Amino acid sequence: ADDPAAAYRTGYHPQPLKNWINDPNGPVYFNGTYHLFMQYNPDSWQWGPMHWGHLKSKDLLHWEDLPPALGPEYDWECGGIFSGSATIFEGRPVLTYSVMCCEVEAQAYPMDVSDPDLVSWKKLGPLIRSPDGCDGMRDPTTAWKGEDGIWRQVSGCIWGPTMWKSKDFTNWTEAGPLFPTQFGFQECPDFFQLPGTDLHVLKASLLIQDATIQKQDWWTVGNYTEVSDINKPDLFVNVSTDVGAGMNRLDMGLMYASKTFYDPPNDRRVLIGWITIHCNNTDWSGVETFPRVILPDPMRENSIITVPIPEIESLYDPATPIFHSDEKVIEEGNHILITKTGSQLDIFANFSIVNDGAAEFGLRVFVDPDEPTTVYQEISMKRNSNGEMTLFGEPFQMYEDDNGVISIRALVDRSVVECFVQGGRQSYSQAYCAPNPDYIDKMGVQVFVNKNDVKILSVDIFNVETANQKPDMRIEQ
Repeated sequence: ADDPAAAYRTGYHPQPLKNWINDPNGPVYFNGTYHLFMQYNPDSWQWGPMHWGHLKSKDLLHWEDLPPALGPEYDWECGGIFSGSATIFEGRPVLTYSVMCCEVEAQAYPMDVSDPDLVSWKKLGPLIRSPDGCDGMRDPTTAWKGEDGIWRQVSGCIWGPTMWKSKDFTNWTEAGPLFPTQFGFQECPDFFQLPGTDLHVLKASLLIQDATIQKQDWWTVGNYTEVSDINKPDLFVNVSTDVGAGMNRLDMGLMYASKTFYDPPNDRRVLIGWITIHCNNTDWSGVETFPRVILPDPMRENSIITVPIPEIESLYDPATPIFHSDEKVIEEGNHILITKTGSQLDIFANFSIVNDGAAEFGLRVFVDPDEPTTVYQEISMKRNSNGEMTLFGEPFQMYEDDNGVISIRALVDRSVVECFVQGGRQSYSQAYCAPNPDYIDKMGVQVFVNKNDVKILSVDIFNVETANQKPDMRIEQ
């Protein structure tokens, strides 16, 4: 048998050569290179003493593994470097990070700004100590400088995302909650202007610990006003539903702990999140999502969409679809099987439902060549008798302007699937360890209809070439 670790390892999602990863940390563009750090255990595919793993890329597609940037050294780091962000301060990237016991936060500066890999970092800290009652201070955002010349950053506390302010980037004052929480603990907060608007987005990773532990990324959009008093938080008043309410999930599936950054060459806001996954007999766990662009929803005010960065098209091999279908009605109980597509795909499909009433249809990916009728990952779309649509059982909204067209895009990458409906109105990330990893490059795709008749308006399947560095391509440091 082939090596399962290699069979399941993604071809075009950011991940190190091996070992455990979780939250993306400190994505930043500096001197022509993108740097992406992440929660990383250098010793195992299981969670352990947290370090900041480090990848670099010239294009957000081809990632190269670098040595861990940060690891626990000092008593005040209490055994683990937790999540944080990068800020360009006085022309150089500065990493701001939290620690495992959630009592302090610190910074790290590059030892050599001219080193294109930014391999070595010098720590400065601790600079921020947890205020009484914060109970879990962690995950500082990228800092930003107000029009008043004061720096701000936000970290998670039990009472909600909390602002710190500084005049010199070193001495920080706790200013208070930016957005008091209604539900759970809001980890990994993020705060940024929604591109092309005057609105701001507050994103939070909601950790709800009741009968089960739920981990979900949420957003809310609102109006932001600076307050120059260093002892008071700025004002943020949301105009969309609250974090944890309504439909404002950033991803309805496994994506969690996402982080955004400003991408200067392309003048856009890019989001990367974590998909939890471990397949048997592999030496790694977790991948980061394919980078997404955050945009205002063109069809609805005070709302956002997320879509894969368009650069993925440069990985299409060939540049034209390996499968294309024009309009065709599939009757209830039938399917179309497209064989030997492999498992690195970008699929675009547009459907309409022929008759009134309930419907169930969609795509199946990772279709096993030996058992195509039973072994696959199903991307199931349903319409109930009230006309409400779901993907994987989670709701998404249809608008009148959709004219009845249901669109889905699926990035398929060896062991993960990221689905986007209605042009990025909702997304769903899923993991799948195919029962027979030897067949990973021989698998197929199905378009299926279980209930109602469904019209295919178009289906296009592109093959996505491998962009990732492979373990046997390890670049010696």
